[in-house]
Amino acid sequence: MKTIITLIRCPDAARLINRITGFISEAGGNIVHLEEWVDKGARPGKNRVKPVFLMRIVSEHDDADAPLIHSIQEGVSLLSGGKVETHDTADKFRVAFLASHERHCLDEVVMAYRRGELDFEPVFIGSNYLDLREAVTRDCHGWKFKYFPVGSGGRMEQGDQIIAALERKKVDILVLAKYMSILSPSFIKRFPNTVNVHHSFLPAFKGSRPYEQAYRRGVKSIGATSHFITEHLDRGPIIAQMQTNVAGYSIDEMKREGRTLERLITLETLRALIEHRVIRYGKKTYVFR
Repeated sequence: MKTIITLIRCPDAARLINRITGFISEAGGNIVHLEEWVDKGARPGKNRVKPVFLMRIVSEHDDADAPLIHSIQEGVSLLSGGKVETHDTADKFRVAFLASHERHCLDEVVMAYRRGELDFEPVFIGSNYLDLREAVTRDCHGWKFKYFPVGSGGRMEQGDQIIAALERKKVDILVLAKYMSILSPSFIKRFPNTVNVHHSFLPAFKGSRPYEQAYRRGVKSIGATSHFITEHLDRGPIIAQMQTNVAGYSIDEMKREGRTLERLITLETLRALIEHRVIRYGKKTYVFR
């Protein structure tokens, strides 16, 4: 028995659910979970946006070989007139990570992986600092470390080195787990499945020492955000957000709460991605439950 997850994004239309589920049933699939949502695309004035239909279907099949998976993808695409992805849950996501000095997001993922709470294939942890090598070797139980220095060729050459490693290792997702370096537009075009995690002060408090800036302004709540990267820095499609009340907190207490939120949101985001619960469309994402 194989389990297939089908993600659908298409223009909204009548009887879509009936047509799509009927096709999967005819293909021998037993649907065990279905969730759908319509982004009605309301916009004031004449420039009205057409509604977008989004669906996630989990189906079980006695025979889920490559031709059958391709048939489901092609058939549902023809029925819906949209974009369709099909995933065999036996195929694990290959995930790589980039980090700089801070380890808290990586530590959360490693511990969840060791507890069996995340099912993916770790490819490597890369960094622009060598001092992370010892921690990865000691604490990550066989995960590979790769060093990507900024040499004489600058960030462009460094980005090319990272891309070469991602393509050579056939990485599906790259997670920037507190990676404090800007990636080039060419990097983003070649590897758009890159996710960034950071505090929620942007764009209000940019640059260094954001917690100090927020404290001086009397910020009452702080948070963390995860998003796909785009050429527009920290403005890509948002995947997840968290926040907490910090009224009356010291700067150190605010930083502690911020790190906790960043750890949790890294975990939540990666879990949603490897479970095929995220659909990206336009400047948005929708995350199924």
